[in-house]
Amino acid sequence: MALPVDLTPPAPPPGDGEMSSGWKATVTLTWIGVVIGLASVWAVSRQVGLSTWWLGPPANGRHPVINLVPFVAPSLALILAIGGSHRTWKVGILAGAVIMLIGAVDLGRVTRLGIVEIVLGLAGAGSSLASWIGTPRATSP
Repeated sequence: MALPVDLTPPAPPPGDGEMSSGWKATVTLTWIGVVIGLASVWAVSRQVGLSTWWLGPPANGRHPVINLVPFVAPSLALILAIGGSHRTWKVGILAGAVIMLIGAVDLGRVTRLGIVEIVLGLAGAGSSLASWIGTPRATSP
């Protein structure tokens, strides 16, 4: 009795500068979690009546464009992670730093929410930095 043979060709290895599929999935899921975490900070801020600097007080909130500022950098990092770009780890570290800065500003007003924002920034930046390992470098001829 013959064993079944898989005739499908193996997946090609990632090209120069492209993240491996495992790292791509890991970083993508991390940035999805960061965006959800920031949305949770928004929800908690409104439910409890605490005002982060980017939301403002519930009765007199900030402009909607300012409300979305914390979501710009992680969304860009998420888009790059989905595509597996070789720039993902650099943009991810920058996006994490932006979120940590946003959290640092909130430490004086709403300490616990500021700590959550800083932890979210650290998670995104750490995952992106770790993905650098999964990004092949150019080989010398």
